[in-house]
Amino acid sequence: MKIIAYPNPVTNSFQISSNNSIENVKLYNITGRLLKTFNERVHYNISDLVAGIYFVNIKTDLGSKVFRLIKK
Repeated sequence: MKIIAYPNPVTNSFQISSNNSIENVKLYNITGRLLKTFNERVHYNISDLVAGIYFVNIKTDLGSKVFRLIKK
């Protein structure tokens, strides 16, 4: 399962490259609180969030993967 979230650090939005279909994307803050849930799309807009470290859980048909995302 190959999944890449880019760019990182991010300014306003990020993209996900995956060879599997994405079921959903969940964005958590550093304390583990769920902030946003996305369906599959081209750009994931996080411009309304403050600068900091976030965790992105990407769920595909083969499982899920978590990335650390830095917002400038």
